Amino acid sequence: MSSTAEQKQRQRIVLAGSGLLTDALLAKLAALPDDFQQPATRLPDADSLQDPTAVSAALAGADALFVELPAEPADPDCLTRSQTAAVNLIAGARDGGVSHVICCTAASPLRILGVSARRMDAWAQAEPLWRDSGLPVTYLVLPVLYQALLQDCLRPRRIGGHACLAIPCGGEPIDMMDADDIAEIVLNCLQLGNGCYGRCLPLSAGKITVQQLVEILSRELGVHVIDQKITCEQLRSRGDAASIDLGNAFEFVLRVDQQLKRSVAERYLEPRRPVDFADWCARNREQLLAALERP
Repeated sequence: MSSTAEQKQRQRIVLAGSGLLTDALLAKLAALPDDFQQPATRLPDADSLQDPTAVSAALAGADALFVELPAEPADPDCLTRSQTAAVNLIAGARDGGVSHVICCTAASPLRILGVSARRMDAWAQAEPLWRDSGLPVTYLVLPVLYQALLQDCLRPRRIGGHACLAIPCGGEPIDMMDADDIAEIVLNCLQLGNGCYGRCLPLSAGKITVQQLVEILSRELGVHVIDQKITCEQLRSRGDAASIDLGNAFEFVLRVDQQLKRSVAERYLEPRRPVDFADWCARNREQLLAALERP
């Protein structure tokens, strides 16, 4: 299943929300020749999605809509605001004649475990709205993205003279994948059209342990990286909303099998395979080193 620009029809795509996958998709779209892809429109944050008139105007005449609903952990009303955003997007997509919606979804940590990971809960509570909307929707269930290791939440850090990675997984493997690969899957799904309507794609490039991560990082960066061996409870004990949310998200990942599958990613990336973590590290070595040295 090739994703070359020559096979893509010229479409106007609206991206609603924000996140690592949205950033990767924007980069993919920007790299396509103008002959094959109109410039994307972006509604980047929760505020821009609260106004139904603005949302409808952005979606008027759009061919496709990609949704990565934002949910800021520090905002006590984020789940309500995300729900409003989903309602507005559904109404705008219907009125605008959008022919394909691709949205991120998840199981709900709050409903299953009684602890909230805001973005996952926001996606989970929006899914029934999308399913009842009558729109042609494809759903993506995401793993941990490699690019999260470039963000402050999970990046390797200098602590006491050591390069440390603090991911609260113990010895349990977690599903991970390159956001660029998932962005390519989004474009392939848009090309397939009705072959993807109603489908849920649980995506992964494969499972990997924190010990394997630090071994690969050490080899590719030329820096000895160690596992800080932090627990979910220790992460939550930092006390800020983002750390509590992240600790809850990892507790969910460790306790609930989301049935993410490399075979699904391979199917929608054919003829190539998903990028593995070692290759991603090699390609992003300078960014990882810069992230490590940030204060």
